[in-house]
Amino acid sequence: MTSLPIDNVQVLPDSHANDNARLTVEEVGSALLKNQEHFDSLFDDVQTITTLFDDNCTIMPMQCRDAIRTLGKVKQNTQHIHRLLDEPDHLPFIFTALRYRLIFQIHLIEERVQQLICFIESYRAICTHTALSFGSLQRRKQIYRTLEVLLEAINDISQQIHFIKHEVRFHQVKLAAHSRSTPTDDILEEHESDKRHLLYLPMQQ
Repeated sequence: MTSLPIDNVQVLPDSHANDNARLTVEEVGSALLKNQEHFDSLFDDVQTITTLFDDNCTIMPMQCRDAIRTLGKVKQNTQHIHRLLDEPDHLPFIFTALRYRLIFQIHLIEERVQQLICFIESYRAICTHTALSFGSLQRRKQIYRTLEVLLEAINDISQQIHFIKHEVRFHQVKLAAHSRSTPTDDILEEHESDKRHLLYLPMQQ
């Protein structure tokens, strides 16, 4: 498993770490892009774990430890992005509403990761037995199903980040176009609207 290191992912730039200044759209976009790259890398690692628990091969305690370590990286990445989005005072106004889409997915990933860590920890204690019990086999299936849900959630949040970046760009263009409209244009448009409105007023008897 060769996931990208995520220890150096910076949630807030140094210039904003201790003040209430808002981040720029570019700074938030850059932070989200880094998290997206890490999620994409971790997706492959989680997929490897999923294949491991789907096979009928023996799973060794070391493999369980590696799986838990990978899940810890997923958890760490969600914490990074959670801290970024959980600071609305630092976010540009354009992100304040869009962030809720990601927060929902983050909570889902965090819940599944915590479940899986508990499941795999309990499975590790019995995975060296030559004759696995019915309960341990059921636990293995449960781990596999939960891993599939986690994979889907990681894929979804990566796509959500991608869509949000495009949506933010769309709103930026729209706001820029609106700011370029002159007061004269606004007055003329309002005047034309008033004239159209007068055409439909009932005539006085």
